[in-house]
Amino acid sequence: MWAIDKGAVLSRKYVPIFKGDTLVYLYKLCFQASFEATVGAISKLKTGAPHKALGNDGIDESYYSYPDDGDWKEFKEKKYRLRER
Repeated sequence: MWAIDKGAVLSRKYVPIFKGDTLVYLYKLCFQASFEATVGAISKLKTGAPHKALGNDGIDESYYSYPDDGDWKEFKEKKYRLRER
């Protein structure tokens, strides 16, 4: 059975988050990082050689979908910003 984010981790990128980063800026960073991670995973698979899955580095298994109303409320309470003023 196929499931999102249930297979072995073949590639991973981290995106640092700093005070003052906007949601729009972080989305741009995440999309770039996800592209790079996907290319890395596909490159491993294309070789046909056995590949070793990355460990979870203490990261709990999770899948995040689109933000719900509670996520947006928390975002506003923390005074985060969508874009530059």
